[in-house]
Amino acid sequence: MNVYILSDMEGTAGISIWDQVLENQPKYERSRQWMTEEINAAAEGAFAVGARLVVVNDDHLNAHNLDLNILNPRIEYLMGYGKNAWTDLDDSFDVVFLIGAHAKAGTPEANLRHTWSPQNWADLRINGCSVGEIGLIAAGAGERGVPCTLVSGDDKACKEASELLPGIIQAQVKRGLSWQVARSISLKSSRDLIREKAKEACRASDKIKTLQLATGSVDIEILLLAEDHGPLYASSLDLQDLMKKPVVRKRGFGPNVPEALEIALAATAEPVK
Repeated sequence: MNVYILSDMEGTAGISIWDQVLENQPKYERSRQWMTEEINAAAEGAFAVGARLVVVNDDHLNAHNLDLNILNPRIEYLMGYGKNAWTDLDDSFDVVFLIGAHAKAGTPEANLRHTWSPQNWADLRINGCSVGEIGLIAAGAGERGVPCTLVSGDDKACKEASELLPGIIQAQVKRGLSWQVARSISLKSSRDLIREKAKEACRASDKIKTLQLATGSVDIEILLLAEDHGPLYASSLDLQDLMKKPVVRKRGFGPNVPEALEIALAATAEPVK
């Protein structure tokens, strides 16, 4: 079995505020360690049930967050600029794990909620279906025939994933209470939980369907807040308030999710991460 891990930071246990996940902030270095340890736990669970290959794609901000001093030496990793969430993902992989995931922009009480950018992204739609990063990643993986079988993060991220991917194994490591407040289990408990859930997720590879949001051409629409109110403004708003704000719509069309997304991002001048 081959496992592809898509890693983010906001859904990691012990993390609840933006200063913990932003580079050049004092708390960031410790968050990198915690993120990497959760990835290690997921890989350990996969290796324990026979996985031969585990590749992790660092998908948080600058895509260079993994602490390589403590990363399990059996893990191969993708880092750096110019890649996307599906780099090197193909049908040679059996499952995708979403580790450190977060809920989409506007999700009530979700911790560190956002879609792509916490500053000005109000929504992301694939052929008219509103999704966050969880749905975006799962849709691109689905085009490659690979199911997402594990998600870790807060309760809202787990719920979002389960609504899109019925049966997905969930490792809830914290409960979101507001956009910068969470009730987390201990770091050790989170890693133990992820390790055990990863074993289940490997065994569920033939039970969970891939996410199929598009057949043929893909239409990706990005809704951006029309006014700039600061770097974390969109993340601070509940859905009801977010949807009242005027938005600018940017669209991209392509034969698949990554290509349509790249065109849409070019229209927004947002970096491809």
